[in-house]
Amino acid sequence: MRSRTVRIGAGCSVDTTLAWPQMARHGQLDYFIVDYLYEAGVAAYAAERSSDPRTGFPAEFTGAELAPWMAQLLKQKIRIITNAGALNPLVCAQALRVCMNEHGLTPRIAVVHGDDVRHVVTPEDSDMYTGEPLPQRLASANAYLGARPIAQALAQGADIVVTGRVVDSALIVGPLMHEFGWAWDDYQNLGNATLVGHLLECGPQPSGGISTDWREVDFSDMSFPIAECFDDGTAVITKVPGTGGRVSVGTCAEQILYEIGDPQRYFMPDVTCDFSEVKLEQIGPDRVRVSGARGYAPTTTYKTCCMEQQGWRGVASGVLAGPHALEKGRKTAEAIVLRAQRLATEAGLGEFIGHSIELIGSGQSQGARGQACDLREIVYRVVMDHRDQRAVEPLPRVARAAGVSMAPGTGGLLGASVTPLMRMYSVLLEKSKVRPMLTLDDDTRTVEVAVSGGFDSVSLPSSTPLVAPVPAQDPVRTVPLERLAWTRSGDKGNLSNIGVIARKAEYLPYLKAALTPRAVGQWFNHLYDGDASRARVDVYELAGLNALNFLLHDALAGGAVASRRFDTMGKGLGQQIIDFPVPVPIGLLD
Repeated sequence: MRSRTVRIGAGCSVDTTLAWPQMARHGQLDYFIVDYLYEAGVAAYAAERSSDPRTGFPAEFTGAELAPWMAQLLKQKIRIITNAGALNPLVCAQALRVCMNEHGLTPRIAVVHGDDVRHVVTPEDSDMYTGEPLPQRLASANAYLGARPIAQALAQGADIVVTGRVVDSALIVGPLMHEFGWAWDDYQNLGNATLVGHLLECGPQPSGGISTDWREVDFSDMSFPIAECFDDGTAVITKVPGTGGRVSVGTCAEQILYEIGDPQRYFMPDVTCDFSEVKLEQIGPDRVRVSGARGYAPTTTYKTCCMEQQGWRGVASGVLAGPHALEKGRKTAEAIVLRAQRLATEAGLGEFIGHSIELIGSGQSQGARGQACDLREIVYRVVMDHRDQRAVEPLPRVARAAGVSMAPGTGGLLGASVTPLMRMYSVLLEKSKVRPMLTLDDDTRTVEVAVSGGFDSVSLPSSTPLVAPVPAQDPVRTVPLERLAWTRSGDKGNLSNIGVIARKAEYLPYLKAALTPRAVGQWFNHLYDGDASRARVDVYELAGLNALNFLLHDALAGGAVASRRFDTMGKGLGQQIIDFPVPVPIGLLD
């Protein structure tokens, strides 16, 4: 029986203008967690720290904008947990302490660190996806730590916990393990807690953000999610009443499938999770009960994110209007590339590593199905990479010249930048080589965590098989996938996953019959230069959610850190597949 409830509200770094005041005013929380880290963000912090060792974390976290809301949360005895420490958690916490003192507050701030493993990894370690050895010089190397240091900080009375790199869900798992007193070998409840953490870690996504049913959501007053967590391992996802989001089975299912691979092998530092039997139940307006996660022993390794600076990237984009806009945009972009290459050659800097041209508005990113014609407006985007900063520095000036020396109808330059070019490597590092640390009240201690594993994939129970695919019986109608399913896509390095969740269980056999790995690979052949034979597509089943999860290998042109595409994280792929034609019996359609 349930005897305790813990309320955890969630925010994220990309929407601080709503999350902090919403939770401070109306959340009625025990904990507020804020996720600041993602792979591309880590790359940016690594580049920043390489030029100034006092940086490497989001400066706005310790600034004037958030301080009043942080003070209000603390006065309500709401504890704050965040990974805003990024690549410099001790310095971040020091800056936060100064900020809080200026507002007359003296919270106890704990710092979780020890994730920096630049001194541990070696070129003998290899990328877990490609097998390539690590380069000699790394800008950063950070192990994804687990939740135990966070729970320990809370047990010692911390008001704010600032972490470096931990798995995102640890921000929620830590307080749940502390509050409910679950043992660290209670893998079932660790699995339940991780599921709640996975739902909350991306801020408003389970409460209507980037939902397939976006027409039903008010973006202007977006909701952030709240989890009501119970000591039996279940939870209810809800939101602040009166705000503009939406909590439904669909929005929560989309988030569960966000950025996962095999749902039975969702590897975390503290537990291996199985989400294949997760159940969602709409128990009221904006209230969804979550249950059914399973947990097993973890592995002996930490996933470790390593960044190498390989050079510099220049990006420039502009707009063209009038007849033949597509043709003018292509010619303008090609001219910018040729001019920049000519300048680099004349300066003795050699060839660019590579470049790309995108004509946004043409449908180019959608493949042949999305190609438009007779456009009257187009945005061109040029990306050029070079090992020498001097080669890319002229790109903004070259692009700006388009307004006077290139096509008629050229508007202003929409943006131009020169930034470090980073490459990410993912490594599995033995836990015995990493020392998680906790600093509180100027006392720094090692946090003892289990380094032995025990995960045995052979002993995993078989997931409940989905209903067998069946051909649609006459009479049938072919409808777009969006009518039958919700979709959500995301990235894992250079892989992208696309979750497809049936709106009704009755639709599932027809989705499975139509969406074969071969058919999905052919649908996305434009990601592989038109060669569908290069597409490797794995499909996993989640019977509890009536869902399929497709994993597209090598689909992101290098991943979020290195890709030259405007959709670096593959978030648009879920929207690309909603037009997929699915034959279904007419009698099943509303």
